[in-house]
Amino acid sequence: MRKAVVMAFMGVMLILLAGNIYAQREFFGAVEQLPQTGYIGVWVIAGKEVHVTPQTELDFRGGPVAVGTVVKVEGKIVEGKYVAREIKTSRRK
Repeated sequence: MRKAVVMAFMGVMLILLAGNIYAQREFFGAVEQLPQTGYIGVWVIAGKEVHVTPQTELDFRGGPVAVGTVVKVEGKIVEGKYVAREIKTSRRK
């Protein structure tokens, strides 16, 4: 009985961890829209709404961000919304 409970628990944990991993997403795209003031809020990148929070890491070492800038976005889906963990500007070559 105890072994069955432990195995069931481990199975549930694996499913939860796998779901978390597969919810992670990254993509590149051009910035199409920025919030009216500051950087916190909804950005549109490559046609996708990206929610930027105070916890989002913004890395502009590749150049300033503006409409048309190509960025790399890392984040995950939270309650049906794409929330950015990090946004980096791409260096032009």
